[in-house]
Amino acid sequence: MCYPWKVLWYNSVWYRHFNSRTLARQGKICSECDKLKVQIQHAKNEGKRNKLIAQKDAHLKDVENVKRLFDSDKERADDDYFVYTFDLQKVLILPVLTTSVAYYKQKFNLYNLGVHPFPNNQDTSMFIWSEIEGSKGPEEISSCLVKFLKDQASSASHIVSYSDRAGGQNRNIKIILALLRLLSDPTMQAEIIDVKYLISGHWRLPNDRDFALIEQEIKLQTEIFLPSNYIDIIKCARNEKNTTYVESH
Repeated sequence: MCYPWKVLWYNSVWYRHFNSRTLARQGKICSECDKLKVQIQHAKNEGKRNKLIAQKDAHLKDVENVKRLFDSDKERADDDYFVYTFDLQKVLILPVLTTSVAYYKQKFNLYNLGVHPFPNNQDTSMFIWSEIEGSKGPEEISSCLVKFLKDQASSASHIVSYSDRAGGQNRNIKIILALLRLLSDPTMQAEIIDVKYLISGHWRLPNDRDFALIEQEIKLQTEIFLPSNYIDIIKCARNEKNTTYVESH
């Protein structure tokens, strides 16, 4: 049992005598902001410093413009104007065991792509596959997006896609070509597909909240043996909303 007076005494000694602080865990940091911050601090003259400050202000202005655009698209979203975000969760490993020896053994990897549509009351899709069935490259990502859009957005005339700037998975020509092909698909009514990328490090995608619920549920498990166990965990973690699960074969 932890008594309040003991906590206060510990904090007093730790902060006053050791000059230490417990900092909150930081999220993703924008690399551009960090780079400009260091350059401004070490600028050799006032002219260069002012130029870097103006560059940072322009970058932050772009961030605000993208945020407003994202919020505007979310509010506008309906059956005809379909908006969604997608992101890949961190690798899920198998098996999860309590024995310490398992930590040093090679693991079996599972991949989970989350696709979050707007408005938020629509189904969220989780596409799950193993490293035997494919990697986590643009071919696998694009095939999941094509299936999702054919199932969820076949009647929309305007589709808007948001993701981060991960070049190997999201921001590449293969994703663009896969979405471009949908425009000529007779089962789709889409006339326009916008592909937009958020500026990394300034906010999190809605998919991150979905993944956080899953990871909280994973922490409660002591043993995980099969891919089907992860599917059950995802269903349990996402029981508050309607969620569609797609398992690759």
